Amino acid sequence: MDNSKIVTLLKRIKDLDTNYSKLLVPLPMSKQITSYMLIREDLLFVKTNAELLLESKKKKPRNEHTEETLWYSLIILYGRCFSDATRGQKVKLDKEDFFNINNETNILLITHNKIIDIRNNFLAHRGDNENEIPIVYVKIPKGEIPEEYTIEFKIVSTRYVTESSSFLEQIIDLVDFLIPKIKIKTDKCGERLKKGIFNLDAELLKKLTIE
Repeated sequence: MDNSKIVTLLKRIKDLDTNYSKLLVPLPMSKQITSYMLIREDLLFVKTNAELLLESKKKKPRNEHTEETLWYSLIILYGRCFSDATRGQKVKLDKEDFFNINNETNILLITHNKIIDIRNNFLAHRGDNENEIPIVYVKIPKGEIPEEYTIEFKIVSTRYVTESSSFLEQIIDLVDFLIPKIKIKTDKCGERLKKGIFNLDAELLKKLTIE
């Protein structure tokens, strides 16, 4: 790990809320709460991107490259919240904890499934999907006999740029639905953590404190 990044983070902590002392939570104890807090940040990022895309759609001319970038990062970060997190023993979200998976008409579940499908079959893996339909054709000069050196292959595709405004609004609703539920999980982790951290050795607590 780059120690200079740790030093920078510690300085940021020291400079924040200068009227308070800060007690650093040891990494082995904070893995769960760290994961939920980072998931919350990812979801807020997803919401911000959806809002920026809605604004961008109203502009003329539209910047399709910017919209594509916002859209792809939205999909990737949302998918990461529900991706396998075995490495590093960090938590991930399970859709069964948030949705009734037997209710296939639930718009929030439909929205979730669509985002994950785009992530799995378009961004994370190049599978067959409706988001990228390619057609390859050969470009041949008119009136010439096609020979190997005159043949040029081209491709056109329905490369996914962004979704409809209504779907972006559904994504915002989905994040607004998930955030309070993430807070409940974070609060539960915090309660368990408080019981453990203040039982640490007094000398260790002193070393973990930033004035």
